[in-house]
Amino acid sequence: MNYYPDIPRGELLIAAQMYTIREQIRTPDEIWQALVKLKEIGYTAIQVSGMGEIDPRLFAEYTEKLGLRVVVTHVNPNLLLENPDAVIEQHKLWNCPIVGIGGAWQWLGRPGVSYTAADYDSVCETLNKVGETLRAAGLGFAYHNHHFEFRRLPNGQSGMEYILERVPAENMALIADLYWLQVAGVLVEQFIHEHHERIALVHFKDLLIDDDNRQIFAEVGQGNMDYRLLANLCKEYGIKVAAVEQDICRRDPMESLAMSYDYLRSLEK
Repeated sequence: MNYYPDIPRGELLIAAQMYTIREQIRTPDEIWQALVKLKEIGYTAIQVSGMGEIDPRLFAEYTEKLGLRVVVTHVNPNLLLENPDAVIEQHKLWNCPIVGIGGAWQWLGRPGVSYTAADYDSVCETLNKVGETLRAAGLGFAYHNHHFEFRRLPNGQSGMEYILERVPAENMALIADLYWLQVAGVLVEQFIHEHHERIALVHFKDLLIDDDNRQIFAEVGQGNMDYRLLANLCKEYGIKVAAVEQDICRRDPMESLAMSYDYLRSLEK
């Protein structure tokens, strides 16, 4: 489904994933200041996640005043079961077309290493239920992958393959996190090729090996992933939004978001 019909095919809108700056957006005033900084960097779109408590109407005023577009969210999955009407109302207030979740730990309830087919069966039932509810309200629903969904089950399928086989695309799109695909040992280009029609947007963050030989998060363009190739591939397949996310930063997270933004813009020259 085309969640962003106003964006021409072949263009890639770069959004800031606010989870990156979660320690800087705990109060309404901090949220305002952070949004101002994101706009100064050059971002015109955001993903809402990790934000402190704020009246949704006030947040809508902030984004409208700054000209920031809310392209997707990450919400607590349990809210979608406990109070879906409030989630729907909030997203419509923000003109946000997609409700996203950052995984399904709350529904699986156990460490990822021990998830079974029975666990995934239960989750798939819930994903379908939520997706149907949101679709009836005119909103999309999208699942953000990590690496744990790619652990193989006894039948040889990965958890992600198991989910995608049992939850139809009309009930659930994907927020494809390219970093976590890389960590899982998945050929990122092949995943995009196979699932591009289901990918609502992607997450961009880089992977770096530090001086202690540890795998760490990095700003886009500062690690070992080929984001020139990946950005072009997204455009080729009609993926229209990439949200820059960095779970852990070695500098001020706002600076990290600026570095990633500047690098991605440099690819267009």
